[in-house]
Amino acid sequence: MLPLLKKHPYRLVLVGTAIKGVVTCSGLAKAPVRLLAFTLVSHLEMVMTDLIRTRCPDDQTLFEFLERERRIQAQTKTHRKPRTISHRACRLER
Repeated sequence: MLPLLKKHPYRLVLVGTAIKGVVTCSGLAKAPVRLLAFTLVSHLEMVMTDLIRTRCPDDQTLFEFLERERRIQAQTKTHRKPRTISHRACRLER
């Protein structure tokens, strides 16, 4: 959306053939839009975390998908920072 707004200062929001709103750069910076963007990114992170944990139940399975250098870096970091709190334990129930 931002590249489109560089060429034109506003974009019309259409529903069918009716104009339902106008989008501007300043409108994208307002709190409700930032909150929506933050919420969507947070949800994406939670879904990706669940998918990774389902397909890779332990660290060894996950490391098999990485290239050798990246695997060494990741294993070094996981040994330096022990996990004390499970992400699932902190997650709110739906």
